[in-house]
Amino acid sequence: MTTEIQCYYCKELTFFPSLDELEAHIAFDHLGLAPYECESCKYARFPTEYALAYHSKDIHNTETFMMKIRYNKEVFKNVSILKSIMLRYYSTHTPTPVSVPSTSEKLETMSGINVKVDGEKQETPSSSCSQSSTSPMCSPSEFKEPAFSIKNILT
Repeated sequence: MTTEIQCYYCKELTFFPSLDELEAHIAFDHLGLAPYECESCKYARFPTEYALAYHSKDIHNTETFMMKIRYNKEVFKNVSILKSIMLRYYSTHTPTPVSVPSTSEKLETMSGINVKVDGEKQETPSSSCSQSSTSPMCSPSEFKEPAFSIKNILT
């Protein structure tokens, strides 16, 4: 039996089947966050890596993808707010545990990802995601609980 999780910030009763989907909803609908961009779509922006991975698999029917991340002071502020909101949900709902690599491992894993910081494009070492890649940033099938979701980046 699955337990649906209610968004306490919606005026209408709104429920989500997972913490990841609730996080994406709060990030986008309540905080206006959409820093992740699909490299295959000109205007497709997403609130979380989970949402981008789902889009990639559902729309592009692919297990691999490239993305851009736009990050500035306002995004950082809203990510901090999202983190505190999600911590309240984690106190009452148990997420599936994920392993979070150290900072140096994150940089290695994120190779090939374009990152925008304060309006300037920063590229990590170039390599592309492939079917043989073990990077959780490349494979939507590994995104049931994303390795680099907002809830994990700032902890």
